Amino acid sequence: MPLTNRAERRRERLRVHAGLLWDGTGSAPRDDVDVLVEGSRITAVEAHRARRPGHRTVDASRATSCPACSTATPIPTARSTGPGTP
Repeated sequence: MPLTNRAERRRERLRVHAGLLWDGTGSAPRDDVDVLVEGSRITAVEAHRARRPGHRTVDASRATSCPACSTATPIPTARSTGPGTP
């Protein structure tokens, strides 16, 4: 058995049913969509369908989803940079 230091990644297929999707691109938020994910990548955003065979479903139909927010660059604040930092 070969030994590696790399964790094996699962390629799970996931559907997030979002009530409102804000993608951070500047376009208007979208209502009632399915965000399709494979592994750690978003593969599509499509109009919601009642069933998507082969996908595990996360029901976020009463929530706002913001996938881009998880990769946004943090904004430095006085607390994070310390007093007197330009």
